[in-house]
Amino acid sequence: GTAGRGVAACAGRPSMGDVLGAAVTLCDAGAGSAAPLGRAVHRLLEWMARPHPPLPRADWPAAATAAVRAFQLPPTAAATALGIATAILDSAECAPFFDPARLAWAGNEVPVALQGQVLRIDRLVALREGDALTWWVLDYKLAGQPDADPALRQQLRAYRDAVTALQPTDAVRAAFITGQGQLLPLADAPG
Repeated sequence: GTAGRGVAACAGRPSMGDVLGAAVTLCDAGAGSAAPLGRAVHRLLEWMARPHPPLPRADWPAAATAAVRAFQLPPTAAATALGIATAILDSAECAPFFDPARLAWAGNEVPVALQGQVLRIDRLVALREGDALTWWVLDYKLAGQPDADPALRQQLRAYRDAVTALQPTDAVRAAFITGQGQLLPLADAPG
């Protein structure tokens, strides 16, 4: 999930305006809290990436408006949310995770348990690779370098470990997906 304190300025953090030309900044905070824009983007991706039936591209702007309204953001945030979600869905790196023809299974906000703790995975997919399946644990992070944060890497490892426990005979990989549509696979090295 996305962690943050809302739409506000944060010392040392680039604003989404710097990244996408909009006047919105995301701040990281402790686990369990989420920036309204990050939650709106998550919701929008859930709607835009539904496989059956797919949401027509012509309906994406209205969905963006509904998503930002649900999190009490100003209407102008819809363009920012739509820009982020579209960058992800149009990314060549991320395309396999949203292509119904490649997916054996897909879910958004998937709850899994690990050591008595319930975790919620932003997107979990099983890709067909010949006769085998490869599960991908995907964690949306709007910031550009989530893989540089040891706490975020550890959280993603926990998600991957939970899926590995459920699918012990299948390959399980994990990656961050940034707000720019960049796929950042989790390295297996600790830390």
